[in-house]
Amino acid sequence: MACLNESNHKYCFECQKNEKCEIYQELNHRYDNVPFQNLKKLQEIGEEKWLGEKIKHWTCPGCGAPIEYDQDKCAKCNFLLTIIQD
Repeated sequence: MACLNESNHKYCFECQKNEKCEIYQELNHRYDNVPFQNLKKLQEIGEEKWLGEKIKHWTCPGCGAPIEYDQDKCAKCNFLLTIIQD
């Protein structure tokens, strides 16, 4: 977001205005609070560990291919996936 560039912040949680930010609130509303949850986890465990968790979460355990959102099986190897709650 442009406001991050203007304020030299990397993430919304670094900004004191994020709870009153219309863009941040709209994204949370549109995506069922997932942005807030992701930023909270990112702040708690750090960028490197958070990215590692996301890579593991979005990688097929059967073949290592990227998992597409809202799919019940891997597009590459047909490995049955659990429902992604992300």
